[in-house]
Amino acid sequence: MSHLRRSALVAVATLAALAPGAQAATWTEVPSNTTEDITAIEYQGPDRLWFTTGAGKIFKRVGGVFQLKASNPATVFRDIEFQDGGQVGFAVGTNGVIMRSADGGDTWAAVPGITGGRQTDEGRCDLADQPIGDVDAVRFAGSSRVWLAAGGTQVYRTVTGATAANVGSTAAGFQYTNDDGDNCRLSGSSTDIDDLFPVPGSDAVYFISKNFGDVFFSSNALSSAATRKPGSAGNGFQATRRAAGDPANPNRQWAVTPDGDGGSYYSRTTDGWNTDDDWAIGTPDRDSGDLTRGEAVDYNGGTVTAVGSAGMIVTSIDGTTFFFDPAGGTVATQNWRSVSLASAADAAVGGTGGKLILSSNANVIPDVVAPTGTIGGPGTTTVGQPTTFTAQVADNAGGVGVDPAGYGWSVSGLPGQSGPSAVFRFPSSGNYTVRLTFRDLAGNAREATRSVRVNEATPPKPPLPPASVTPVISGLRFSPPRFRPAKRGAGTTSQLRYTLNVAATVRFIVQRKVKGRRVGGRCVKSRRSNRKRPSCSRYVRVSGGFVRTRAAGLDSFRFAGRIAGRTLGPGLYRLRATPAANGRTGVTRTANFRVLKKPRRR
Repeated sequence: MSHLRRSALVAVATLAALAPGAQAATWTEVPSNTTEDITAIEYQGPDRLWFTTGAGKIFKRVGGVFQLKASNPATVFRDIEFQDGGQVGFAVGTNGVIMRSADGGDTWAAVPGITGGRQTDEGRCDLADQPIGDVDAVRFAGSSRVWLAAGGTQVYRTVTGATAANVGSTAAGFQYTNDDGDNCRLSGSSTDIDDLFPVPGSDAVYFISKNFGDVFFSSNALSSAATRKPGSAGNGFQATRRAAGDPANPNRQWAVTPDGDGGSYYSRTTDGWNTDDDWAIGTPDRDSGDLTRGEAVDYNGGTVTAVGSAGMIVTSIDGTTFFFDPAGGTVATQNWRSVSLASAADAAVGGTGGKLILSSNANVIPDVVAPTGTIGGPGTTTVGQPTTFTAQVADNAGGVGVDPAGYGWSVSGLPGQSGPSAVFRFPSSGNYTVRLTFRDLAGNAREATRSVRVNEATPPKPPLPPASVTPVISGLRFSPPRFRPAKRGAGTTSQLRYTLNVAATVRFIVQRKVKGRRVGGRCVKSRRSNRKRPSCSRYVRVSGGFVRTRAAGLDSFRFAGRIAGRTLGPGLYRLRATPAANGRTGVTRTANFRVLKKPRRR
């Protein structure tokens, strides 16, 4: 799948639409001509659409029909990529299989003889070279350079001097680049590279590691030792991590891994992984804990789309806030394995069982957010005086717009009015509430109120104080998300950070992730009576908790892995934080963490 494409795409003919609701992306299921799992997709246009399968097959779309173009049963293909608009492409997979096409994917031939580095021994560039092992990713850096990322220490690029026509061929093949004598240029014990992001128009490359998202940067195509970045591409250390970047602003990148559910397995950066940030969720009543196992992510023209298990498709048009935007119908809960964006609006998603869906409006995020608004007008007035109030309403970014016929005004004891403004004459002195209802064109409604003090002609009285502000907690995260607890004191455990919009008291509780059994659509405690039911995961509260009262702004402190004086045992947990202030309780936020076992004494 391409992480660098900026080409335009003409409209693609569609079949039955699968959009689950209005103002969401429209997903269309198309026949793929296979029932094998679709493991990788490269989408550049109507007849520039290729995909690979877990059974070693390569398909190309020709005249609206997918044709089998190559088969290699010895491999599980993991990635496929073509030159942007060009004829040369590669498909890579397990057992050292690299297939090359020089005619737009009509014919394919194996690329033999690639050797160098160790297949599984991370950081061991002092050992003898081995043939290339399981290949996780292939990336073009322009049309005349190709990178391969395999396991262990194995990272390769095509030789200097390759052309767009012969790149990766026998005449301009691959060389091992991660060896500086006995030392690896990607140094340390976390150099099993899953994916990489070459910066267009330069020799700069970001290398994304399997091991807890370690990131390395090279400014010279790995001609010398790379630099390890402070930021992390997310939790996880076993499954293959995927990353995507913005060619126009390479500091913006996104990463996912299917090592587990929840926001800790998703990461993004706006400064080239000097720091990392969580994925914000814009869908109401959903949060990052609802993110399932992320299998793939892609970027094009301002749109970021990630896909994963249980039908998950999330999309962002600003790179920061993501909206759940699944397909409906028979693929509503499909396990998706791959995604490719041909443009900001055109997307292809593939999954298990050969399921394939397309969208020509992938950058239309579901409008499930009501407009926000306030009432403009005076806070005090005089009995009988005409008083004008105006609606100050705006829809969310990417929303369908405010409904001009959706305004409604009311004051107790007075006739209702409609329109973007209203004029009321209050018959007697006292406190009144002006109420405004409004909605967007998708029907998402909200209400605003304004308190008004109505005085006799003399003397005027001061207005009531403004309403209290609901406390909001944001940016809740552990750094690092995995640590060993300390028996006493703060130790060297984990730093917990969050931000408050107002001074508030925050109540913290901890829940442990335990195994359960699924009964009646719910995950319940395992018992002898339900032991044959499907297994599932559930969270159980750990006895105790703690409270912090802090001013508005950033708060951070060391979390020692103890609750109510008891040390947490090894395992997966989540911390739930609920702010309260001014008689109001804010939305609870969660952060996942793992407590590690104590190291064995030697």
